[in-house]
Amino acid sequence: MKVHLTSGVVEMAKVRRLFWLMVFLPVLGLIPAKLQAQCSCAATDYASINVAGWTVGQTGTITTCQFGGERSTIFNTVAGAVYRISTCGAAYDTQLSIYTTGCTFVAYNDDNGPACGGVAASVQFASPGGNLYSVMNQYYCSTNTTCTNVTITLVSLPGPTCNYVVPATGNNSITASSGNICDHAGTGNYSNSVDGYTVIYPPSACQSIRLTFSQFVTEGSFDFVTIYDGVGTGGPILFGPTSGSPALPTVTSISGPITIRFNSDGSVVYAGFSAAISVVAAPASTLGSVSNPGPINFCDPGEILSHRDGIRANGNRYLGLGQQQRCLEQQLAHRHKFRDMLFSQKDLQQRWQCGPHPVPREQCRLCGRDVGHHFDREPME
Repeated sequence: MKVHLTSGVVEMAKVRRLFWLMVFLPVLGLIPAKLQAQCSCAATDYASINVAGWTVGQTGTITTCQFGGERSTIFNTVAGAVYRISTCGAAYDTQLSIYTTGCTFVAYNDDNGPACGGVAASVQFASPGGNLYSVMNQYYCSTNTTCTNVTITLVSLPGPTCNYVVPATGNNSITASSGNICDHAGTGNYSNSVDGYTVIYPPSACQSIRLTFSQFVTEGSFDFVTIYDGVGTGGPILFGPTSGSPALPTVTSISGPITIRFNSDGSVVYAGFSAAISVVAAPASTLGSVSNPGPINFCDPGEILSHRDGIRANGNRYLGLGQQQRCLEQQLAHRHKFRDMLFSQKDLQQRWQCGPHPVPREQCRLCGRDVGHHFDREPME
């Protein structure tokens, strides 16, 4: 009976010991992982590099001979930009710890980083901006006097803020004099099979919209940006359809509003586009010949003209009636009363119409309370 009791006690002790080993071993296993995290910011200063003005993909050598236990200074990093620091080809097991110069931790890598596999460290991170420290150690946080080559690469720059986006499908409209407009994905990659457009109106009469592109990366020959003068996709094309990575364009509307359209096919996506919106004074009138009327804009600051050339009011002369109808209405509303007058680009390209009866473009009578001139305009052939 004693023998059985003793045997039972021994077996119970083994079970308890096994139980506690099962509980504590995983916990103990966490301790080395914790200890193997970033090494101290404190280190011997050695090399430095200035990355101000770098372009995406640019790579530089911080030093060809950094010892374990030394740190390098990286000057003028861009906030939000992604950098990669690597020790590929190192002769021993390296560690990289990235800090701000105030020793706030940023990033860490020991093995199998983004640039090189195995025990040579490489680390990729989004910079908080400003100057940074790159601390290199031999595993585990120790020193080594073997020369190691350390490089840095600018992987990406932060995308622009997208105040407005062109919808993936359908259309929208905005009235704006500033801000950035992007494809529907904003700062990310656009989607497949999208087709949408945005109409941008200037906030005031006699203004044109200008788009200045800061990014333009689409699938060449398949994903297109097209910019039209006026409202919608039926107006004259000012730019495009263009794809790929062209020289960054600046496009200005003629008639006031501008329409930007983006469409992609069913495969392969890229970062898309971003353009800054601004407003400029509407361009001077451009009336072509009778056979080729050309674009129309009737806001043209100038002196008094004869009735053969146009109407003058408030220091402006008006040489035509185009898509900026509201410009004429706003500028002349308190001075002139128009009636029986048709305003449209289509009408003007064919004839000038006064009242219900069309007359030749070369001759038109404006009928109103304060206006009663004949405009016998000679053709501009």
